Amino acid sequence: MPFAALVILLLLAIPAPGQDCVADCDGDGAVAVNELITCVNLGIGLAGECAACDADGDGSVAINELIAGVNGALAGCPAVQRADLEPVSVRLRSDTPPCITDTSEIRLGLEVCVRNAGARPAGPFLVRLIGEDLGRLDGLAAGAVRCLRGPFLPFEVDVLVDAADEVAESDEDDNFGVFFVPQPTPPPFCVDAPTPTETPTEVATPTGTPAGTAAALVGTPAR
Repeated sequence: MPFAALVILLLLAIPAPGQDCVADCDGDGAVAVNELITCVNLGIGLAGECAACDADGDGSVAINELIAGVNGALAGCPAVQRADLEPVSVRLRSDTPPCITDTSEIRLGLEVCVRNAGARPAGPFLVRLIGEDLGRLDGLAAGAVRCLRGPFLPFEVDVLVDAADEVAESDEDDNFGVFFVPQPTPPPFCVDAPTPTETPTEVATPTGTPAGTAAALVGTPAR
């Protein structure tokens, strides 16, 4: 098909709301003229690069995909449902016993919780705590909350979710949060309970001597 005829066919295409945003090469939620031209060039075998032109991923750009791209340019791209990751809390977690005999028994950590507030599940992503990698989550369902454990850090801490920008989100501006973690009161030292001391029972001493006892013991002096 001649190039001019192909362009006319695309411009006369009737918008079909609800299709994915085909031809949105830069992922900004809209299809621009230069993106349509890129898709047309790919369709006729010219050089170019735009994965969004190939909606079905078969390695070629077909007429129906070009029409879908024009529909997006004319009617606007449909709202794309995506994940939306955000940090929601940082809490102190303690495994310290109620009382301690040495400060080495104090075991504190932080629990960092992340929520997917979007409409689609998120794939694996990285979480950072104060600029350091805290850990990875292998995914997060829409509406779900999951938590990671990390070292204790008092006062203000910042959390960045999807730190490596691995998840396409509906809102990329809420991935960062700052939370205040108060310094906990240390547990008391254990005090050994005093050992009870037994008081010996006193035996009462007789105050008098029974009659006849002394005579029996001493005897009668000889004459």
